[in-house]
Amino acid sequence: SICVDELCFIDLLVNPNKSCWMRIGNMYKSHCADIIINNVVVNKRDEITYLGSTILAASKFMISLSNNKIKFFRSANKIFGKIGTSNVPVLMKLINSYCISALLYNLEVFDLNKSSLNSLKFVLNRMYMKIFKTADVNIVQYSLYYFGELPVDLVLTIRKFKS
Repeated sequence: SICVDELCFIDLLVNPNKSCWMRIGNMYKSHCADIIINNVVVNKRDEITYLGSTILAASKFMISLSNNKIKFFRSANKIFGKIGTSNVPVLMKLINSYCISALLYNLEVFDLNKSSLNSLKFVLNRMYMKIFKTADVNIVQYSLYYFGELPVDLVLTIRKFKS
């Protein structure tokens, strides 16, 4: 193919066994011809993990937040297992230092849609509900205000400006 020939011309070889492709756009579900490099078919995927972020095949550019959420809850549960929920100021500092960075890993480079931001807010609200021993989101928001914590969408915006 033309692409493979041009890449070979500049000494960039494509390994079809380690490569894959996916479609993003309005026609992402429609069937495409196979991509063949050196008589080997390159695999088509519905999701690709690149530099820690999982990119999904969809009508618009989307990423999966599930790995970030798993790492967040894993870190939070380790902290809860060690110190419990009795010392709230220490717990808040540890959550902000370790868990929120795991949740927001790599997300400052993406423009998240409203549903993704709401998903992140939901995860944090559930964890804070456990810390503050309440089921009311308003109490959680007031408590975070008095602890000096910003909402996750503002934290992401600040991280975007810093990078």
